[in-house]
Amino acid sequence: MTNVSIEFYEAPDGTFGSPTAANVNGNWSGTIGEIISGRADVMIGPLTITQSRHQVMDFTTSFFDVGLSILTLKQGEESNLFSFLLPFSWEVWILIFWFVNQCMTISGQDGNPGKSWSTRIMLLGYFLFVMIILSTYTANLAAVLTTKVQSTRVTGLSDIRTYGFKFGVAKNSAPASYISSSEDMADIKKNMVVFDSLDDCLQALRDGKVDALIWASAILEYMANQPPCDTLVVGDLFSPGNYGLPFAKGNWMIGHFTSVLLSMRESGLVEKLKRKWWIDKGSCSLVELTQTATGVKIQDLGGIFLILAGFVVVGGVVLIFELVYRAVYDKTKHKTKHLKYLNRFLGGEKHLVQREKDVQELNTTNIATPTLEKDGNMNQ
Repeated sequence: MTNVSIEFYEAPDGTFGSPTAANVNGNWSGTIGEIISGRADVMIGPLTITQSRHQVMDFTTSFFDVGLSILTLKQGEESNLFSFLLPFSWEVWILIFWFVNQCMTISGQDGNPGKSWSTRIMLLGYFLFVMIILSTYTANLAAVLTTKVQSTRVTGLSDIRTYGFKFGVAKNSAPASYISSSEDMADIKKNMVVFDSLDDCLQALRDGKVDALIWASAILEYMANQPPCDTLVVGDLFSPGNYGLPFAKGNWMIGHFTSVLLSMRESGLVEKLKRKWWIDKGSCSLVELTQTATGVKIQDLGGIFLILAGFVVVGGVVLIFELVYRAVYDKTKHKTKHLKYLNRFLGGEKHLVQREKDVQELNTTNIATPTLEKDGNMNQ
């Protein structure tokens, strides 16, 4: 298309257009009304293709795939005292502590190093195992400690359902229409607060009037990447949709625009532009990179110090019991030793007295002994 003059203007009411207005006077309000009436040829903006809109307008092929997301305020970085445990699952930690316990209570070793090849092979495998475990833990711990987790009140659509958080939407928008008419969203419809525009929704979020806002994922990702970097997109996408350029029914330009959009998508230009304006030009990505470069704080490793203090306290208590037991045991053993000596001494005295009595009895007893005659014969 050449020799085309383009004039941009904003819809009088500043909205996309309401489908309910068509039931009143036969005309749509907002930007859609401008296109249907012929005052505008095309709308340039994030307009989602819906069934009600497609009935009154023609759309080009989709140039952007989107879905609904949730935007909420950040509440600071979440610190975990026991983040040093995150590199391994609880099953691995149980096996490690079991192995350490078995090594502490092992018995029957004479302290001599093994000299056989079988022992050396097993030791080689053991030290290889220890080296791999330590390397794996160190690498995962570094990744855990350098990844900052943002804490938020709302973490997804399930929180809105469960806790009844209020969320904002802009009037006459596809998200508002979807939530109002969808049976899947009937349970959260009562929590919806409608504002005049998306900017009003964002301001209400920062003022605390709502806990979140629901809008197209692409727009929310862009907003979250802009100063003052106080918002965050949370949860999974839901209600997938597409962006398209709307034209009045039968407009001859729709074929040319569709061809250009297809060419842009196939060449990767759309993704390149998204990366440029959503990521490269964003201000918050640089802030996050700067934050992750900070050193490890005491809050990140506080748990290991608590565990160390716990072991010291338990060890101190056990030491006190051991000292008390040793003192009582030694005292009892000392008494027992003296009693043995005393018993032995007393037993010796009794034996000596008995021997003296035996000697006296022998002295007073006449014992017949054989005598020798002169001729050398023994008389009986």
